[in-house]
Amino acid sequence: LHRWDAKTLQSFLKSLELPGEVRIPSTMTGAQLKRLGPRGLVALCSDAATAEALQLALHGERQRDAVAAAAHRSRNARMTALGNHKVHAAVEEEPSDLLDFVVGEAPSAAPSAAP
Repeated sequence: LHRWDAKTLQSFLKSLELPGEVRIPSTMTGAQLKRLGPRGLVALCSDAATAEALQLALHGERQRDAVAAAAHRSRNARMTALGNHKVHAAVEEEPSDLLDFVVGEAPSAAPSAAP
C-alpha cells in the first residue's frame, strides 16, 4: 500500500465494490492514503458506510502486506544463513523438502503400510 502510485491507488479503488462514492484526489498515492485516519477517510467518502468499507479494505491490504513482508524476511534470513554456511538455520522448518530438492528427487508422499 505504501508503495502504490496514484494510478495504482485509483485502480484499487475502482476494483472495490463500495456502497458509495470515494472522492480521492487523482494525485494521491498509497503512502498518503495510509496516513489518513478514520476521520480523514470519512471526509473523502460520500457516507459512513463507504468509509467503513474502505477502511476494512485498506486493513486487509495492510495485513496482506505484513504477511508478505514476514515471508520475505524469512527467505532473506534463510539465504543469509546459507551464505554463511549455516545450513541448519536454513532447514529448520522443512528439512525433508530441502533435502529432496538438493538430492534432486521430487517430494514423495509418506510410504503406505503394507498388509
